[in-house]
Amino acid sequence: MIVVRGCSLYIGGLKASSIAEEFGTPLYVYDEDTVARRAEEVLSSTRGVVSQVLYSLKANPNPYIAHTLYSMGLGLEAVSPGEVILAVRLGADPSRIMFTGSSVSLEDLEIVLGYGVEVNVDSASAARKLCRLGYRGAVGVRVNPRFGAGYHRYTVTGGRRVKFGVAMDELRGVVEELRSCGIAVKRLHAHMGSGISDPGMYLELLKLLVRLAR
Repeated sequence: MIVVRGCSLYIGGLKASSIAEEFGTPLYVYDEDTVARRAEEVLSSTRGVVSQVLYSLKANPNPYIAHTLYSMGLGLEAVSPGEVILAVRLGADPSRIMFTGSSVSLEDLEIVLGYGVEVNVDSASAARKLCRLGYRGAVGVRVNPRFGAGYHRYTVTGGRRVKFGVAMDELRGVVEELRSCGIAVKRLHAHMGSGISDPGMYLELLKLLVRLAR
């Protein structure tokens, strides 16, 4: 727990100034109990509703934190081959690792596919690269939902002016191209942004994805 007592900050029962004196600064300090408690809040609120909750390694790739969350039952989402390798080295099962990269190269895809992890296609070019590699498995497709949100305009990842995801008017073509070369589409993925405080935004996104899936 992170608390203030008097004029001092305590992290996990330890005085922050004492930690700084022992290890020097700058220093990143995480409270494992706080991380685990927040993760359990997410898991308990989604239990029986979703099959798997994933932790995005780009949020914080600290190996100890990632391993703690994985041990609690979360899967791991990676945006680069390096993060996939990290997840594998932590002992994560490939079926609980999901790769959603942007502007990926053929080499990136070869590395990721070599580990047998779940893959989301972010663009028409990524779909073509998978076909060139002769991949015959199943993938997800990341959709740009045409709307986004975030605590700052730089953290908005959905909408007409952002590069992430397959545009709505290109979605059918990408799905057909994947299917034409023997790749099944089993999942839709979307991301609106970071630091969204309005739960209504997530509901709108879920409604959109359900409509597209049908």
